[in-house]
Amino acid sequence: MKPLLVLASLFACTALCPAQEDVYLRQTILDSVPLPTTVNRTYRLLPPANLAAKPNEKFPLVIYLHGGGSRGDDNKKPITEPLPKLLATPELREKFPCFVLVPQCKDGNALDERPNNWTRWENQKAAPSLWLKSDEEISDQLRAAIAALDNVMDKQPIDPARVYLTGVSMGGSGSWSWASRQPERFAAILTVCGLSEVCRAAPISKVPVWTFHGAQDEVVPVQRTRDLVSALQGAGGKVKYTEYPDGGHNIAKQSFTENNYAALVWLFEQRR
Repeated sequence: MKPLLVLASLFACTALCPAQEDVYLRQTILDSVPLPTTVNRTYRLLPPANLAAKPNEKFPLVIYLHGGGSRGDDNKKPITEPLPKLLATPELREKFPCFVLVPQCKDGNALDERPNNWTRWENQKAAPSLWLKSDEEISDQLRAAIAALDNVMDKQPIDPARVYLTGVSMGGSGSWSWASRQPERFAAILTVCGLSEVCRAAPISKVPVWTFHGAQDEVVPVQRTRDLVSALQGAGGKVKYTEYPDGGHNIAKQSFTENNYAALVWLFEQRR
């Protein structure tokens, strides 16, 4: 084979070989779905491995809401966070066959008073009295995530009894907000160091929860999670709470992986 043809062949393989392809597929919400221009209509979706070989099977769905550092419109930064990366590894795709939905919160602009967020309440260090009551409307970004979920449920073989909501930091806050508004959609909630409001405990208590926080977190006060856990328990909720005495804000990977992925094993055991 001539040298140029060899190079062309190698280039084609580099671009197209399955080992090089991004396993998270870029998807788009239909234009017919009314959404404001301030949100992303695109999201990422990881299908189960060997999906085509299982035409009659329905799979769990994990929704992952990313943290504040992954805002944007590239659909790439969120899938580099610990949980999406873990669920895309060959080991965990075999261990936990599922779909993984990863929407992206769009960046704001320089004129915004505050950056776009999954929630409209984001005052991390507000006085405790302000944690008790909220009349905030759902954010545009969370509306887009809900539309993405609707899109996936319509198109993919999802088991509606095994839809799981997860999130870290800003995404943990979004998970609490979403679960409080649509608890009937979720079989379980798994959050790490998210903001919470105890006024939302009653609807969230209808869903099994495992939440994590570091006692030394300097970004989101651990008391926010402690108070929500107490409120969920008072409302009769099924709550697991892990607090790391020496942990800061960066505990996500530890939360998901320790004790042989105990949190993920628990998650996939839950059914609605």
